[in-house]
Amino acid sequence: LHSRTADNQSKGIFIKGLYYSFSGDKVKALSFFDTCLKINYRDILAYREKAICLYDLNKFAAALEVLKQAITVQKSFDEGYYWMGRCYEKLGNKKEAIESYQLALQIDPDYVEAKEGLGRVQ
Repeated sequence: LHSRTADNQSKGIFIKGLYYSFSGDKVKALSFFDTCLKINYRDILAYREKAICLYDLNKFAAALEVLKQAITVQKSFDEGYYWMGRCYEKLGNKKEAIESYQLALQIDPDYVEAKEGLGRVQ
């Protein structure tokens, strides 16, 4: 955490975020993922974990916004599209959920969870 390089510092902060997320303190975890993104806005895993925390807090629209930022940073982020599908599914937006799952599968045709998600909404 006290590393002089931003990359190492960000990794330590990310791990703390994961710790709080897996410990069930999603709100505290969010602050660590936000810090990671302030250090490096291209940290795709921080976007994913932040979105998952928001999803677990039933903040599906907020999670979608984070995921939209993530796929802007990396268009080929299959997990981003998958989680977008899950959020759209929870929000009752079947068409958007299908499109998101299909995009995830275009990037990774073997993405089992995306296949399952697509099967649920079709």
